[in-house]
Amino acid sequence: MSNVFATEFHHACQDSQNASIVEMRAQNPRYAKLNREWFLLFNQVKNKLGEDFKLYLRLEEIQNQQKNIDCDYIYHQAFSDCIYLLQWLGLLPGEEKLHAAL
Repeated sequence: MSNVFATEFHHACQDSQNASIVEMRAQNPRYAKLNREWFLLFNQVKNKLGEDFKLYLRLEEIQNQQKNIDCDYIYHQAFSDCIYLLQWLGLLPGEEKLHAAL
């Protein structure tokens, strides 16, 4: 028997994570700068494939920096979501405001 709650909760978490990342990317100037630089390097590598391995290494480095920003934000968002859920369940103070909003 499948656990419907677990499945739906997992989907909700994925949706929340995706929306949070999209929002962060749109608002984070550091991420936007890295993305522009990544795109430029990608096109350079695409045009010069095999000619300059150092460009590929820089491309990989920037992509890793983007992923690090994503991971930091996901961690923070997950922590915030957990606190909210614990408050909603009444396990942490503050749930009165949450239930009143529903």
